[in-house]
Amino acid sequence: MGAISFVVSRPTRMDPAKEPVPANQGAGTADSDASAGAAPPADLEPIPTDAAAAVRRLQTRFHSIQRRRLQDYAAFRGIAVPRAALDFLTAAERRDFDGLKRLYLAFLQENGIPDLPEETRHILRPWITEVFGVEEQLREWPAGALIVYGRQVLDSIPAGAVYLGGTDEGRFIPTFLNATAAEPGIVLTQNGLADASYREYLGFLLGDRVQLPTAAQVDAAFARVLEEQGQTGPDGRRTMGGGRAVMAINDLVVRAIADSNPDLRFAVQESGPMPSTYPGASLAGSLYQFGVPVLSPSAGELTSMAAAAAEQWQETLGRLRSDPEALANPRVRSAFATLISGQASVLAGRGLQEPTWELYRLALAFSPEARGIRAAFAESLALAGRPEQARLLLEAAPGGSPESMEGSRNGIPGSDSPGSP
Repeated sequence: MGAISFVVSRPTRMDPAKEPVPANQGAGTADSDASAGAAPPADLEPIPTDAAAAVRRLQTRFHSIQRRRLQDYAAFRGIAVPRAALDFLTAAERRDFDGLKRLYLAFLQENGIPDLPEETRHILRPWITEVFGVEEQLREWPAGALIVYGRQVLDSIPAGAVYLGGTDEGRFIPTFLNATAAEPGIVLTQNGLADASYREYLGFLLGDRVQLPTAAQVDAAFARVLEEQGQTGPDGRRTMGGGRAVMAINDLVVRAIADSNPDLRFAVQESGPMPSTYPGASLAGSLYQFGVPVLSPSAGELTSMAAAAAEQWQETLGRLRSDPEALANPRVRSAFATLISGQASVLAGRGLQEPTWELYRLALAFSPEARGIRAAFAESLALAGRPEQARLLLEAAPGGSPESMEGSRNGIPGSDSPGSP
């Protein structure tokens, strides 16, 4: 899925060992304190010993919320709830992931479900994707690590900010914990904004709380990237594809959202570079932030933020070492490494080499198999006039023990490596 998500307002902190009763199952509320400072790092609490039971309780609550949302959205759109949608949710409630996935894939295909009107499939597709995305994360993540990740992201959102999450886990884990919080915020995904059915779903959820990009703005973003990155085929048609084009479109659409909401601040977890968000940005807990008020920290201030972030990441990743199941899970390691590399992107955009490299070292020490992060680190080294270090970094085979938090391990240039940056 690889989407960008948004959470408006800072949700009330939740105790995952309890089952909260949401105050608003629909759109949530917006916090007007857009001038608040950066959120402090998430509290370094132990992973709950009853994390699996806590997540199961929250999962049951999530199913109840989504059942009501399905009924409400169908009524809002004037359609009957199809049997296939109820079967889909029943599979989720029974923890029948194989059955859930079969129905999810069928919903994505035209005529994939017999007798299901195409208009109904079109209307319900965003809801189906939201439920499946959450269930997939719950299946793939150890419960304790999932709670730590979700807390760390949500606790990093400054008051009144809009959260942009770039990866599947960056969208769906906050969706899950946010939806079951006492004061849920608003979660949406940017990659779906080109889809009319998704914009209609957002109209039901959000009303006019956040000004979203128009169809014309989305079309303009596609057209610009097609012009800049597209290739002309033998038939004279221009085409484009790949992650680079997707992230370029994401960057333009996020910029359009920021321009349309000039009074909002944005907190970001990115799946790939979005350079338009870096000018004036600062670090915020496990994320980075930009927007109103314009932050523009000095190089010294941003370096101090980076040092504090590195210390926080050492502690956070150290905590996960106490959970062998989490440590052995490449999805978990990659998710935390991606959070770190997003902050490194901001530092790189400001030309702060040493703090950038320190965060990249931390990210790769935890997830040496993260090729995109390794490539970004190597590019930063090459741009700084260290091509040999960049070459060695790229040639180093992914591997080694993720238990090591040392920058000189796993082929990562570190402060104690000969000739290191």
